[in-house]
Amino acid sequence: MDILTSRILLKDCCSAATLITPQNILNGTVGGEITFHLSIDPVDQTTDFGTWTFGPKIVVTWTDSKESYTKDYIGRVEVSRATGTLKFNKLFATDSGEYQVSITTAPSNLNLNGRAELKVYEPVSDVKITPKPEHPIENKTFSLTCDASGQVESIHWVKNDQPLSPSGHITLSPDSKTLSFNPVMRSDNGNYTCTASNPASKMSSEVYKLTVNYGPEQVSISGSSDNVTVGAEVNLTCSAVSQPTAIFTWYLKGELIHKEVVYLIKSVKLNNAGNYTCEAFNSVTEEKRSAKMELFVTGSDVTPNGDLSAGAIVGITIGVILSVAIIIALIVIYCCQDQIKAILGWKEGVIKIISEKNEGKFQCILFVVNY
Repeated sequence: MDILTSRILLKDCCSAATLITPQNILNGTVGGEITFHLSIDPVDQTTDFGTWTFGPKIVVTWTDSKESYTKDYIGRVEVSRATGTLKFNKLFATDSGEYQVSITTAPSNLNLNGRAELKVYEPVSDVKITPKPEHPIENKTFSLTCDASGQVESIHWVKNDQPLSPSGHITLSPDSKTLSFNPVMRSDNGNYTCTASNPASKMSSEVYKLTVNYGPEQVSISGSSDNVTVGAEVNLTCSAVSQPTAIFTWYLKGELIHKEVVYLIKSVKLNNAGNYTCEAFNSVTEEKRSAKMELFVTGSDVTPNGDLSAGAIVGITIGVILSVAIIIALIVIYCCQDQIKAILGWKEGVIKIISEKNEGKFQCILFVVNY
């Protein structure tokens, strides 16, 4: 800090000397240091005796050989015997005020007087930006507040490393503590910092990145043609302009079918035809928008020329074979019930599992293998 000085010029018949003292108010912080610089002009003059006082209280007296500090200042201040310069090693808030100094020079034995004024501030600390609400939504009111501890006398705002001046929809509170957006817009996106200060200290907040939430807008469905044939692959993609990214949900004929951006059908069937709706939802703005398309499927789920598909043929064949096997087994049991009873040792019971409509002549040949 540049210190302007005042000079006290005292003259006698044969000599003159000037005591140079701080002219401006000295600013310090609680717990910090400050120095009252003194000097004598001409430089061949030194201090033979001196006293610093604070109001009615003596701070220190000194001679060219020793110093004597008042109890409240012992260990907190020190004086230069040669010039009278006074240094505070640890400031208290109660140290604010005007100090008087009186010295006697050597060898000219002149009496010189001066003054210095001190202002002690609580240091600025814990500077931070608080948004309200937490998540800004486009076209709604929003504010940033610069909170700080200590003795704050001024606050300045910066956006993207450039000083921010209120204009249009952006206003500042009288104490510059709160920055208001009425309303907040996408153009307000950027990095914001605030600096809180007093004449003795200052501190800046961490960067607050403002990201305005909006949407969803311009919801659309893209991908495959809306007219496909059976067996084709269908790939549908839903998109939307949104901050944050929208959550997508697919519906077919009003029924929920999928919850991703892309809806894929590897082999389309006739029952996949219909009205598709993609719904985009923004979890911050709580807004939803949708897009629709109708999918037409042509062709048949059977193979060309009216033939059944390979899978259908295999299924039918297996069914026929099983049916024939069951019928043969039933016939054998009916025709050979006496033989079966003899072999198994059955004494009574009649097998009646073939209906009368199956009556006729059957020959039963029963093979018994002895081991």
